[in-house]
Amino acid sequence: MRDLIVFAGAVALAGCASKALPPQQPLAQIAVQPLGQILDPQVHITRDASLNLPFPPGYPEARMLNQLVRARYGARRGVFEAGLTLSPDRVELVITAPSGPRLASMSWDEDAITETRAKGPFRDAPGANMLGDIFLCFWPRDAVAAALDPGLDITDGPEGRRLISQNGNPIIEISRAPETPQITRLHNLALDYQLIIETYP
Repeated sequence: MRDLIVFAGAVALAGCASKALPPQQPLAQIAVQPLGQILDPQVHITRDASLNLPFPPGYPEARMLNQLVRARYGARRGVFEAGLTLSPDRVELVITAPSGPRLASMSWDEDAITETRAKGPFRDAPGANMLGDIFLCFWPRDAVAAALDPGLDITDGPEGRRLISQNGNPIIEISRAPETPQITRLHNLALDYQLIIETYP
């Protein structure tokens, strides 16, 4: 099974669970030879359940965001930056090392999810999982509910809290503190990774 990491992920937006974030490397060691592929819209959020990213993405408005993402998977840590363009018809995600080179870019429209990424330490982070974590954090409840496998439920609570459950058991917790609404925290309990996504409009 693929490990989820993200990000968002900015090196990770949005989350991974079967291939963890690689240890940080000096930027000089990162090669930038593009590798292109079409991504599977089915994103595993537990070892036996998934969400299916919709076509088109259906975000309810047009927005451009910059994000700083801190990811933890087990003992591994990673930090990356992301540029995110959202609209009902198309999503664009560009992931870079902090103040460094582009690591990956993804386009998600009515037909497909496509990705181009550089060779280097980020090459094994599953791209669709990054989009999946962004989708769970920022899309409206009804859109997320429609994308979840049977047996998965979503509950929105006060102050931006969101809970994804599987057969009544919590598997993903998403929260925003009232004093820092620009910071979104995602904790995948099932796959044991955490993301802290700091968003700037």
